[in-house]
Amino acid sequence: MFCKECGRNIGTMRRCPFCGYVQDGRPAIFTDEEPGSRQTFVPADAKSRTVAGFLQIFTGAIGLGRFYLGYKSLGALQIIVSMITCGIGGLIWGMVDGIRMLRGEPATDAAGTPLKP
Repeated sequence: MFCKECGRNIGTMRRCPFCGYVQDGRPAIFTDEEPGSRQTFVPADAKSRTVAGFLQIFTGAIGLGRFYLGYKSLGALQIIVSMITCGIGGLIWGMVDGIRMLRGEPATDAAGTPLKP
């Protein structure tokens, strides 16, 4: 097993001897997106930033990408902006937000769990 904080092999230990992080027992995926960067722990049940980005691009007027990530207040705000601007504001916001999501912003969902690439 690998430590979810530092990525080192810790065997079957629950606490990492290198960084002291206590493992929660969930399966993990490690990503190394940039050469030379530190590996990032992503839970196997994490939400996908690609799904969130495309939801936001195609249904941004009703904020489905934000609701998918758990940002309920932002999703509701997008619906309100869409209603006030007859849909134009929500469409523009959804497109910009969807592109940002596909580029990696935000990096986590509302619960703080990192998103899958």
